[in-house]
Amino acid sequence: MLLALSPFIAGQVLTQKMEPININSADAELLAELPGIRETRAAAIIEDREANGPYASAQDLTRVSGIGEATVEGLADQVTKKRGMPRTSSAGKESAGAEGAL
Repeated sequence: MLLALSPFIAGQVLTQKMEPININSADAELLAELPGIRETRAAAIIEDREANGPYASAQDLTRVSGIGEATVEGLADQVTKKRGMPRTSSAGKESAGAEGAL
C-alpha cells in the first residue's frame, strides 16, 4: 500500500513552492542551493555582504565576482532581501524571507 502512494507523495514534494532565500541573512549552505551559485560564490556573497553592507536588490549581487546579469535574472524569483517567515538550511539555521521576491 505504501508503494502505491509513493508517486503521489513524491509529486506533492516536487510541486511544493519553496520560499525565496534572503540574500541578506542566508548562510553559505543555503545560498549554495541557488542555481549557479555553489559553495565558492556563496562564500563570496557573504564576504561581499559583510564588507559592503546588505543588498538593496538582487541586482546588487553583480558586485560579486562571477555573478553576472544572466545569473541575477535566473535568481530573481528565488531570492529576497526582506525579512519574513524563516527558511532553514539542513543545518537548521534560520536564514530566509518570504515577503516577496526581489
